[in-house]
Amino acid sequence: MFYPLKVVPVYKDYIWGGRNLEKYRKNLPNGIIAESWELSCLNDGLSIVSNGSLRGKALRDVIFSNKDDYLGKNYSGAEDIFPLLFKIIDAQDDLSIQVHPDDKYAHNYENGQYGKTEMWYILEAKKDASIILGFQDNLEESYIKNSIKNNNQNGLYNEVKVEKGDVIYIPSGTVHAIKSGLLIAEIQQSSNLTYRIYDYNRELNGKKRELHIEKAIDVINSKSKCYIHNGLRVKNKNIETKILSVSDYFYISEITSNNSFIDICTEDCFNVLMALDGQVYIEFDNGKDNFKSIETVFIPAKLGRYRLSGTFKILWTSIPKISVSLREIMNDIGFKYSWVLKCSQKKAPLFIRRHSLWVITYCLY
Repeated sequence: MFYPLKVVPVYKDYIWGGRNLEKYRKNLPNGIIAESWELSCLNDGLSIVSNGSLRGKALRDVIFSNKDDYLGKNYSGAEDIFPLLFKIIDAQDDLSIQVHPDDKYAHNYENGQYGKTEMWYILEAKKDASIILGFQDNLEESYIKNSIKNNNQNGLYNEVKVEKGDVIYIPSGTVHAIKSGLLIAEIQQSSNLTYRIYDYNRELNGKKRELHIEKAIDVINSKSKCYIHNGLRVKNKNIETKILSVSDYFYISEITSNNSFIDICTEDCFNVLMALDGQVYIEFDNGKDNFKSIETVFIPAKLGRYRLSGTFKILWTSIPKISVSLREIMNDIGFKYSWVLKCSQKKAPLFIRRHSLWVITYCLY
């Protein structure tokens, strides 16, 4: 029998973390909680199923005991690697300035691992909170790389203010950093590869934390341009959907329900649901369950049709059909649109174009 799988979060105590998850969860472990790995099949944060007949089993073992039924026929990745990692990040202090490799570099230099492309959804932000996103304009690549080698960080980086509800898509090769005062939901490739460029000379156990300058310089895309946006918004009665990201790695939307319901069919690919707010009731052929903020649920491809009801806000994630163009995907889900390129940031229904870092404004009619 297939059913929605809940899992036990895995907590990480990195030095920049805080205690903000106490607003959402009781019985947190003592000390710093920097990250909650909400759903993971990596060895250093393996999710354990917490409900139903599979309770106590590692999610990875469950999935790969019957890959086609759990992941679906759309999945064409590695035979024993789940493609995504879901996190909640509590930045009480600034994170290091960093960059992640792409799949090719990771495969060649990191023992066949995935690279790391990610998306951030801002859950909470203090006043004037900001992130680092790429470099300042008009800097030559040689100047950037020499400055990093010589530990001259002044004037290099593009710092941007963010607020609750903002979405940031960060392809591999993009230099970035989360600054203090942010609580973020992160959906990323299943990788923990991070190359630190600068860490504010912080120490851990009496030693400065390791930097990875040479590898960072290898993978930096100094021309990468990322934008902050708020999603492509479509409202139907008491259900509002915002499409947040379509890439080769994940398809993510925000679904908001005002005491209503939505029917979904997994068809040929798994879904992952991360509750952001409210109580979500889920009904399926073999039963029903519920989950609340902040909980994450794995929906097996074989589950088929299911219904979500209640008053809630969730992030809904799946894997796109790799062979299908963005235009076809948009047509499949019922949009008519025209494309207008927009070079400025936010304050419009912006959407990140597949295979590009341009921002697209979709004008619905």
